[in-house]
Amino acid sequence: MCDKVFLGPDIGFVNVLEYNDVDDSCEISMTELAEVCAQFFDECMAFLQSSEEVPPKCEPIFLGPDIGLANVFKYNDETGDCDLSITELGNVCRDFFEECMSFLESSEEVPPRCEPVFLGPDVGLVNVFTFNDATQDCQLSMQELAKVCTQFFNECMAFLESSVDLEPECEDVFLGPDIGFVNVFEYSDEDDTCNLSMAELAAVCSQFFNECLSFLESDHKEPECEAVFLGPDIGFANIFTYSDQDETCGG
Repeated sequence: MCDKVFLGPDIGFVNVLEYNDVDDSCEISMTELAEVCAQFFDECMAFLQSSEEVPPKCEPIFLGPDIGLANVFKYNDETGDCDLSITELGNVCRDFFEECMSFLESSEEVPPRCEPVFLGPDVGLVNVFTFNDATQDCQLSMQELAKVCTQFFNECMAFLESSVDLEPECEDVFLGPDIGFVNVFEYSDEDDTCNLSMAELAAVCSQFFNECLSFLESDHKEPECEAVFLGPDIGFANIFTYSDQDETCGG
């Protein structure tokens, strides 16, 4: 049963809400409200105008014939999405464990989401990044940003001007068919190069010791001296050798 609503001193408390079995909520009954409004039009208008916007609701999902439709999602105000509620799911799973397990196993993995960014008090938190499946990172969406910029141009300009360039990334290296491509290098701001990360390599080596040794042995190649041009008849030729003593190329 839904609670009565107070529509002012002239009307008092009246039943203008009806229960919805599908989503387990109380909704305004236009039939009941119309009967009241026929006698108290001004009070009805005041009630409708003062009513707050109904927050978005998540749809119930079907969890099998034994459970039926159940509300196991809750609305996330920050992201604007419906997230699985472990609390609500737990209430259902107490009585229907096997059906719950089937639901969880059949659920597709939720795609990665990009965090909203704060663009000032006038704009608030907005989603202006989209996830790139190819690079597995979040990239600025000019389409989403354009929507914001049409209303908040100055805030957009401040955001773009303050955005820091992303740190350069080091490429993955192939460590054999058993390991595949992995990140074992880290970027150094000091010399603007990619250096071997012993921490990352150690994480890989703990599982693939032999492959790591092969990689390290192949990585320690003797520095090569550049070829020199000896004229059109000869072209480029390697006539220098590397000296470990003074780390120079000599003839």
